[in-house]
Amino acid sequence: MSLAPRNVVILGGGISGLTAAWALVRSAANRTWRGEGVPPPKITVVDAGSTLGGCINTHVGPAATVLETGPRGLRPGGAQGRATLNLVASVGLQDQVLIAGADFKGAANRYVYTGGELKKLPSGFKELFAGAASGEMLPAALLAGVVKDAFLAKKADPRFYSAREAMEEKDESVFDFASRRLGKTVATFFIDPLCVGVFGGDARKLSLKSCFPILADFEAKEGSVVLGAIRQDVNTAPLPEPEPGTKRLLEYVDGARVWTLQRGMSSLAEGVLQWLERTGHVDIKTGVKCEALSKAKDGSITLTLQGGEKLKADHVISAVPANALAAILSKNDSATAAKLSTIPMQSIVVTNFVFQGQLAPVDGFGYLVPTVEPNSDILGVVFDSCTFPGQDDPYLYPDSGQLGEVTRITVMSGGYNMDKVYGEGVDSVDKSRAAALSLKALRDQIGITATPVHTNVMPWIKCMPQYTVGHANRVAAIHKQMDEMWGGALSVTGSSYTGVGVNDCVLNATRHAEELVAAHKA
Repeated sequence: MSLAPRNVVILGGGISGLTAAWALVRSAANRTWRGEGVPPPKITVVDAGSTLGGCINTHVGPAATVLETGPRGLRPGGAQGRATLNLVASVGLQDQVLIAGADFKGAANRYVYTGGELKKLPSGFKELFAGAASGEMLPAALLAGVVKDAFLAKKADPRFYSAREAMEEKDESVFDFASRRLGKTVATFFIDPLCVGVFGGDARKLSLKSCFPILADFEAKEGSVVLGAIRQDVNTAPLPEPEPGTKRLLEYVDGARVWTLQRGMSSLAEGVLQWLERTGHVDIKTGVKCEALSKAKDGSITLTLQGGEKLKADHVISAVPANALAAILSKNDSATAAKLSTIPMQSIVVTNFVFQGQLAPVDGFGYLVPTVEPNSDILGVVFDSCTFPGQDDPYLYPDSGQLGEVTRITVMSGGYNMDKVYGEGVDSVDKSRAAALSLKALRDQIGITATPVHTNVMPWIKCMPQYTVGHANRVAAIHKQMDEMWGGALSVTGSSYTGVGVNDCVLNATRHAEELVAAHKA
């Protein structure tokens, strides 16, 4: 085995690319401690933007008010949650964590807007039964769906095929699955808005197997979503090994619904970047676009950067969206580029408002708008001040002369409705129009007529991958084609493939980097 350090280039400095770099350094250090004598790789992160973090982006409002234009609160549970908490602790951000506890209404209460009003979703069995007993439509429909699903239970026969094989044989839309198992009302007013909030997409097009694999597992293994949830052993899922400092952080977030960082989620990207720079093993190139990849006879890859600079890599990890990698590969690998292009990408527009006074109509996380709701130009609303009031502006406004409470509200638009609202195929958004339609929605839907003291609009164009029916097969075809063309020297991670959330991206990038080090590819 050669003792020369391997050159690894990571395309993309979003959370997936940054995590991959962090995990490569950590895993290589552990390899050194084991005495294998292989030096750590030389890592270069290349990003076309001027700053790193990708869709993690915090806008600073008046007097340091925190306004998130991307992800905000993260769940601490499961392997995915543990992976992100590991990252936070490793780079020294544990003292900046803010939590919303299990009994905190601002994180627990969630709503849908339908029929001209906000309807609360039950947050537990007590609320479910109470709401159903009083004749409320959504709790009654959900309870009926639970009963229906339990009676439909029919476990797969292990004599003929395993549960996993049964699941792999088919895929269906999230909406069709929910309608079949829980009823159309539940699919329309629970599952459909959930898909709007998570993916910005239409549940009638999204893949059950790729978007909610645990539900497919429940049906395959137990014949029932409800029975699968009841019988699952939450302790069997393997958790990442804790980093130094994670234990204390886990104690702090124990029981929390969601957490964030005091100065916003951009602090996570900044913290990882500073950690990488301190190691001395990582070179960061920002504001530089990769234009092409080419394969050398020795199996290495040459990257052509904007301006003509060349980089040679033993391995390239692409952490950019699938459509961005397709554009890079189009010159020298049209076959892989074509397969990458089969993953649809959606746009979303995020509009942040700061109002003076307490204006949120309910104490809750926010509300989503089902796709069947007529005449709505928005996807949903987040009441940021209700979930993390500690991020509100505590100081004077320049024009008010008063120290008052504030309400931070985020409005999301576009998504599956992008063409209708902003025009078909647009690659830019009129920010004044986005602000106007968002304010109109707040007025029409929840009665907020006040003038905001601060407005921020962030369009995210073609950045949200859509896991449409058959997504898993498309991803498998991409991996196969890539291996055939690049011989294992090019690999991918990120939200385009397996999991769109920050926690998913961190876990997948960590595992991917660890596997590369274990296989001596990095």
